[in-house]
Amino acid sequence: MSEEKNSDGAEAPIDHAQVLDACADFDAKWKAFQQRFGEALNKGLANLFQGLTGVSMTPPELPEEEQRMVFDGETPSLEQIGKKLAQGKYKNIVVCVGAGLSTSAGIPDFRTPGSGLYDNLQRFDLPTPQSIFDLDYYRTNPLPFAMLSREIWPGERYRPTPGHAFLRMLHDKGLLLRVFTQNIDGLERLAGVLPEKLVECHGTFASASCIDCRHPADPRDYLEQATAYAAMHDHTSSSSSAAAAAAMSEEEREAEARRGAPRCKQCGGLIKPDIVFFGEDLPPAFAERRMEDMPRADLLLVMGTSLAVQPFAGLPSHVGATCPRALLNRDVVGCFDHSARPQWNYRDAVCQYPLDAACALLAAYAGWTKDLEVRCLRVCVIFGRAARVLSLQYIQQQMDDEGAGAPQK
Repeated sequence: MSEEKNSDGAEAPIDHAQVLDACADFDAKWKAFQQRFGEALNKGLANLFQGLTGVSMTPPELPEEEQRMVFDGETPSLEQIGKKLAQGKYKNIVVCVGAGLSTSAGIPDFRTPGSGLYDNLQRFDLPTPQSIFDLDYYRTNPLPFAMLSREIWPGERYRPTPGHAFLRMLHDKGLLLRVFTQNIDGLERLAGVLPEKLVECHGTFASASCIDCRHPADPRDYLEQATAYAAMHDHTSSSSSAAAAAAMSEEEREAEARRGAPRCKQCGGLIKPDIVFFGEDLPPAFAERRMEDMPRADLLLVMGTSLAVQPFAGLPSHVGATCPRALLNRDVVGCFDHSARPQWNYRDAVCQYPLDAACALLAAYAGWTKDLEVRCLRVCVIFGRAARVLSLQYIQQQMDDEGAGAPQK
């Protein structure tokens, strides 16, 4: 470091105090920058983590007094939600549902080891279980999805459950703002929830279209073609057919797999129901309703979902800070897992009983058991099962099995 010189050419002495002040000023600015950068980085990482997992890394910003007011100073619980339902406190209920809503109808969920859908697709000889919902794979071999469609087509084999009847009850009472469903089984519609109250996030069998020209197709026409197509290829499981297929080139095997597949009447391309495949966008209604409905919600119910698939998994984080949330699911998942920070939970109630029993319990807390029975009579074919699920004795047994207390009548 060179020293400055006076006007006469002599070297000026160093002002050590000034140097120290400059260093201190620089150090203060550097520390302030580090703090701001660290806060911004942590916030960005927290937002990224929450977007990917649905789990918050930051404490709630709501003042403690306002937190206590969400449940009037009581501990969050299904019982407290039921009491407030009975008092008419909730007018705009949003429900997010997954495959667990339909398992009691006999439809397997996707991910349960051993019994889930992905573990039971070996018969289709897929590259991966997820290939059945892969658009590129569908172009080369639409047969597995056509056969699966025939099996799970809404109303053909499966009927709504008491859980679906619970949604119908909320709808009939004028309390249902929206149902966001991951399910493609259409049982919400069969239960009587109007289409305008539904956001079928992963698509629906209620409409169909060409994967090339996007021209609409009649879904019943697709089902008829898919049924005939699947029947045509049922013989391929025989040893002689397998030997013949082995002698074909890859192009010949793909052409054979597409023979008789449901086709577009406009361009001849493949058609399929408007189920969202990997590589396709979610319906526009998902983003539109998420923006409009979640801030309006005064109660959020999350039922039968692992909250593992984005962007659906992020929905619970979009309701207002004072909106109570309830998880009705066998496992504690996503943003409902407060095990590491229980002091942060001021609005989340969790019920881990079988979903139909959990819905019946919530109805019992609200004084709606008879109302739910009426809806079950309308929408559940096997009402004997539904009546058992709705009985307080059954709920008590479920709670005893879980080591919980008895519901209040």
